[in-house]
Amino acid sequence: RKHASLIESQVLRRRIRTLRNVSQQSSSPKIDPFGLSLEVFQVSRGTGVQRRAGEDLEVDVAIVTVPKTSASLGMAAWDSYAAHRELAMSPHVLEALGVDEGDHKTRFYFQLVAEAVPVTDLLASWQGPAAITEESPLFYHWLRATLHALSDVEKMSSYDLKEVALGNFLVSDQGSTLRLGNLKWVPIETTQVASALVARSEKMARAWADGAEEL
Repeated sequence: RKHASLIESQVLRRRIRTLRNVSQQSSSPKIDPFGLSLEVFQVSRGTGVQRRAGEDLEVDVAIVTVPKTSASLGMAAWDSYAAHRELAMSPHVLEALGVDEGDHKTRFYFQLVAEAVPVTDLLASWQGPAAITEESPLFYHWLRATLHALSDVEKMSSYDLKEVALGNFLVSDQGSTLRLGNLKWVPIETTQVASALVARSEKMARAWADGAEEL
């Protein structure tokens, strides 16, 4: 792949697998947490077994199935997967868990947090006394989490983002966890790295300022 990142090339070459015993369900996720439109891609829910801290744990997964006859869909899925792999050390981005390449289809496995909703949807449902205020500890927690998430992208990712806004933050665990989601990842051309990174930094700084204002 022309734009494969170094870590993704290693994953493909060594056939790393972090997920086992995957079972697929017929239902689809309610929202798109990994930047691949549910209206375009075949996405289903499932469960799998992942080894963490010496224990086998059952985890929820989103399974994206892409026919090898569609080069454009395949490239978009690989870009999203590679971008999530680069951010594997960030707690603020959903994990890319593995890839299975068959003769006719490629299946991408992503972490799925079933109860996660966009922050903007949650804020819209809070009215009157329930509305978040600048004095609220939750306000400062979310403000700090959004800053850390964008900082991780800045430090770890070689991809650009088409756009990023408060609606790209998914909240779960009763408001305690905030993760970036539904982002459109764009490879940076090797001839434009410096200017693209500067533009990305400015874009994320504006996104954080606008998000703080919106909160």
